[in-house]
Amino acid sequence: MLAAEIHELIVTNWRDKSRVFNRERLSGMGWRTA
Repeated sequence: MLAAEIHELIVTNWRDKSRVFNRERLSGMGWRTA
């Protein structure tokens, strides 16, 4: 019940971080510069 909601939160958060990382990498800015 609650675990499923937490899992969904984590997956959504990871997806957002991954999307931002990919966008920065494509624009030539590495995550280390953030």
